[in-house]
This record gives sequence, structure tokens and C-alpha cells, in this order.
Amino acid sequence: MDGQEHESPLVQNRSAAALTDLLPPMTENAVALYEFLAMHGGRIESDAAATLGLDCAHLDAALHVLRAHRLVRPAPDGDGCWDTVGPECAVVDLIFEEEARLQRAQATLVKAREKILGLLPSYLDGLRQRTPSNAIDVVQADAGTVVKLLVEHFHAATTDVRVIDPAREVAAIRWLFPVAATNAHGPAIRLVLDQAMRHDSAARRQLALLCDGGAQVRTTGRESRWLVVFDRRTALVPLGERHEPVRGIAVVRNSAVVESLSAAFELLWDSAQSFAANGCGHDGDSSDELRLEILRHLAAGKKDEVVARRLGLSVRTCRRHIAEVMERLGAESRFQAGVLAEREIFRRGLLGGDR
Repeated sequence: MDGQEHESPLVQNRSAAALTDLLPPMTENAVALYEFLAMHGGRIESDAAATLGLDCAHLDAALHVLRAHRLVRPAPDGDGCWDTVGPECAVVDLIFEEEARLQRAQATLVKAREKILGLLPSYLDGLRQRTPSNAIDVVQADAGTVVKLLVEHFHAATTDVRVIDPAREVAAIRWLFPVAATNAHGPAIRLVLDQAMRHDSAARRQLALLCDGGAQVRTTGRESRWLVVFDRRTALVPLGERHEPVRGIAVVRNSAVVESLSAAFELLWDSAQSFAANGCGHDGDSSDELRLEILRHLAAGKKDEVVARRLGLSVRTCRRHIAEVMERLGAESRFQAGVLAEREIFRRGLLGGDR
């Protein structure tokens, strides 16, 4: 063997399964070899084999285990020599590698989800043509008419209302708050909002009243499409492309489609963060929460303008907060801030959100 990188397919294909499932078990020979190398430093393999009584096959197996666990690395001063890595550094290396893999997998899933949901208008058009007219109804209307339609369906609901509101098409605050506030015995409400709503003081006060009335509110940093489901029987989805002004709405009553849309809501709901648990709508200090959101965006390498838009801040105010966070991190550049932010988020155990 030599000091070159020779990873087995087991290690190279780590992205195909969870890292913890791919790590080979720590063996007695691997432990003995690590202790020998830690004691004597970059010794050549022949010295380790002779001292520990290992043949080539067992030595190779022990080295494979240690390298898979990031506990040894080739020494820079010669072939066949190995240096030990501290267990704490090895653990961090493993965890950060797995986190990077998970982030790539999550990004792939988010893109796949967006592409799949992007086919919804075509599916609804086709469904409307081949099913009874009452299964789906397309209403060409402006935002004001859509709000009236939503209010009408809310008053007719008896069990629950589920809302995904990315605050781009018809804001839930505009239609849901007035009717829910005057209907104490109405349906149960679950609402998923954009993460930026956490930093909108006016919205927080209104949402506090919704929470006090029994509504459940969560927020997400993921890209999402506007959706309202009433009693798992009727779903309303906007017409047109995302980011376009609302130009109408599709009222869906087909049970299979409504069930699929309900499942999409549950998927987003499960990954969202509780709003009430962080002082929903109250005027407490949310500076730590805001700094955490900025940390997440810095770690993701987002530009100032993007961070400001996602947090509902002006670019000038956002840059002031970013400067404060960079100062706290001791970062001299945005790149360094991103690296340090990633470590800080990991340290807090608060990974998630908009990655």
C-alpha cells in the first residue's frame, strides 16, 4: 500500500445512503492500530504490522476502518506512513460531511418537488376536461374576488382549514384574520407562513390573536405555493405561474386531487417551525431569532438583497444586522462569515429552514 487516496466503493458511494449505515464497525485491530500510531507518530505500515502481529490483510482492514472514521490520514513525509487525527476532529469531519450530503439531498428533493408541483396547472386543466364540471371550477378573477371566494368557503367549512401562504398571492392576513376573529366556533385552522412573517410586527400582532383563538401557526423558509384546503373536501389553488399577480383560482373538488394537495400540506407542515413557541405575535425581543435567520442565510451564501427580501427588511437594515452578526462571529469576509455561521448553526443544533 502507499499514501495515495484509495477509497473503497463503500466510502465513495456514501451519498447513496446514510453515513451511519456505511461506516464499518470499529474492530479490535483498528483500535490497536490507532493506539500504536498515536503513540509512535507517522510510522510505516511494516512497523505497525510487525509490532501488532497483523498480516497484510488484517492491516489493510484496520486501516480501512480508521480512514472511514477519519481517524488517520497519510503522513506528508513519506509513502506508507500515517498520522492520527484527534477523535473530536474526526467526529466533526464526519458530521459535517453527512450534513453536506443531507443538504444536497434536500436541495434535490426541493427542486424535484417544485418541478412536480409545476405540473399542477396542466393536470387540473386535463382533469377539468375529462371529469364532471363540478369536480373542478376555474374562476378568472382579481385578488379582491378571490378573497370573497375564500371567505365564502371558510364560512361553509365545518372541521378544518389548512393554509399555505408564501405571502405572494393572496395574503392570509387579508382574508383569514377578519373571518376567524369573528367566528370563535369555526373550523380548526392550521397556517404555514413564510419565515419573513416572524419579523413583521403588524402581522405578528394579528397572528397572536389567531393563536389565542386556537389557530396553529408555523413558518418555513422553503419555497412554497399558495394553497387552501377546506374540510379535506375542497382545495383552492391559484392560476398562473409563481411570482405572477393572481389572475384567478381553481376550486378543486375531485377527491383524489384534494387528498394529494392535503398530503403536500402535511409534508410542509411537518418540516415547518412552530410560530407560537417563539412568542407568536408578542412584542418580546426577537433579535436572537433574527440573528439566527441571518446566520442561516449567511451559511447558505445568500446575497444581501435576497436575505433582506426573505426577512422582510430593507436592504440597509439587513446589511446593518449582517454587519452585527459578522462582528459577533469575528468574520472579516462574507465567505468566512458563511463558514463560521454554518459552524455556529451546527453547534446550536438548529439546522433546517432555508438551506
